[in-house]
Amino acid sequence: SSFRSECYSDGICQLIYAAGGGIFRRMYGEFLIEAAVIIKNVSICTLGNRFIEIAEQWDAVSEDMWQLAQSADTALLEKMSVAISEIYEAEKISYLALLEAIQ
Repeated sequence: SSFRSECYSDGICQLIYAAGGGIFRRMYGEFLIEAAVIIKNVSICTLGNRFIEIAEQWDAVSEDMWQLAQSADTALLEKMSVAISEIYEAEKISYLALLEAIQ
């Protein structure tokens, strides 16, 4: 039903916007920036900023999800698919760089 679809979409959008947005990537980025100061690691600060950028990408996907729920415009699915693939690559690179930065 339309109600179920709207609730599902709203739930996903709430998850993406949780903790300031970006499915917790913004919060994690801010944590990394604070931790970088304490442990004096510039690489981790840079990665913190990268996670904040990734949060913005997730926010854009959330907006597309909301538009999809409102309009049923299936053309948004291709746009979202491309964006999520790009986010995957950015996150993979960032997590691997983080692993390297803490070793």
